[in-house]
Amino acid sequence: MAHRRGFTAIELLLVLGILATTASLSFPMYRQYLIRSDLEVSRQNIAQGLQRARFLAQVAMNDSAWGFSTDGLPGRGILFMGGSFAMRDAEYDEYYSIPATVAVSGLTEVTFAKITGQPSAMGTITLTALNGEQRTITVNIGETGEVGIPDDWLDICIDPFGESPQTIKAPDSLWEYYEGQGAMLGICGQTDGGEEEGGEEEGGEEEGGDPDVVIQDDTVESSDDFSCNLQVLGAAITSGGLPLPVTLQVGIGGGWIDPFGDWDHPVSANVNDGQQHSYSCTSTYSQGTLMDVRARSWTKKQWWYDGSSDTHWKVLMQQSTGTANNQYVVVLKNGDPVPDVPGMENQASIQDFVEAYINLETGTVSLQPNQALYLFELGTTDLQSSAADFQDLVLLLTLLNP
Repeated sequence: MAHRRGFTAIELLLVLGILATTASLSFPMYRQYLIRSDLEVSRQNIAQGLQRARFLAQVAMNDSAWGFSTDGLPGRGILFMGGSFAMRDAEYDEYYSIPATVAVSGLTEVTFAKITGQPSAMGTITLTALNGEQRTITVNIGETGEVGIPDDWLDICIDPFGESPQTIKAPDSLWEYYEGQGAMLGICGQTDGGEEEGGEEEGGEEEGGDPDVVIQDDTVESSDDFSCNLQVLGAAITSGGLPLPVTLQVGIGGGWIDPFGDWDHPVSANVNDGQQHSYSCTSTYSQGTLMDVRARSWTKKQWWYDGSSDTHWKVLMQQSTGTANNQYVVVLKNGDPVPDVPGMENQASIQDFVEAYINLETGTVSLQPNQALYLFELGTTDLQSSAADFQDLVLLLTLLNP
C-alpha cells in the first residue's frame, strides 16, 4: 500500500508567507488603481456634463441658458437649467457622479449663454485624489470662440451609409451617443490607408474643388483663392406686429461692399421683406483674405411715420462679426448644433429658415466644407429673454473656386 506524502509545517509556513507577501504588494497596487479610476471617472463625468450643458445652451433647449455645478451636493455634479445654480429650475437637474475619493476645487460653477454657448466664467476645475494625484479641466474661450475642455476629439462619420454622410469632430465622451445613432469612427469615405476614396492631391484638397471655410472668432477665412456667393435665407424682426428693415454689409480684405443696396438706406436695401436675396461676388480674392459681415436693424423715428422714406428710420441695433466675444452673432459650420428657438411674436424660427440644412437625426447643421451660416440677433441685448431668437438675419455664405 502506497503512502501519500503531506505538506510539512515548514512548507505550509513558506506558502503562507508567500501569500502574505503577495497580498501586501497587490493590495496597495489595487488601491492605487481604484483611486486613479475614480479620478478618471470624475474627469470624464464633469467634462461630459460641461459639454452637454453647453450643447443644450447652444440649441436653446427650453429657451434657456444651461450650466454645470460641482458645488451643489457632495458626491455629484449637477447639470442645471437657468442663469445660475441658485436660480435654476430643479425639475431639469441631471446628476453626474463624482466619487467620494476625489476632491473638487477651483471653478465650481459655469453657466453657458443661450445660443452662443459663451461661459459665464473661465478658469480651471482641479480634481485631487486621495494619493495627491490631480486632473484638471480648463474652461476658456479658445481661438475659435469654443469652450476648451480637455478631451480626446474624434472624427465621426454621421449617416455613413446614407445619401449625405457628414464628418464631424466630437469629444470622446459623446461617442457613445453618436454610436447609438449609427455613426462610425473616422472620416466619411476614408479607406484604411488613410486616403479618401477617389484620391486627393498631395496638398489634401480635391482637384478642382471649392475652398474650405476656416472660422476664427466668427471671421471667415478661405483655405484657397476664392470667389463667393451670399444668400439671405431669412430675416424676421418686428415691432408692434410690423416688420422692421434690416440692411447688411460684407467686409472682404478690410473693404466693405453693399451686396443688396446701400446699407444706410433702410427702404431700398431692406432684406426683411419676404423676398429672396442672393449676391455673387464680382472679384476673386486670395487665400487668407478675411471676410466679415455686419448688419443693422432699423426703427421708426416717430410712430406715425409711414416708413416710405429713409428719413423716417433710425438704427435700432448694429452687430458685426470680427468683434471680440460678440454674443449677438453666431457663425455655424458643418456639424454645429442648430438652436431650437421659437421666433418672437410667432415669427419664423431659425430652424424654419435653415430647414434644408439640418441633419434631422443629429439636430446639427449639414453644410459643405465651403459653407457657413450667420445668425444675427438685432432686436435685444438681453440674451436670456424670449426676444433673443437669432433669426433677425440668417445668411448663407458659400466660397467658390474662382
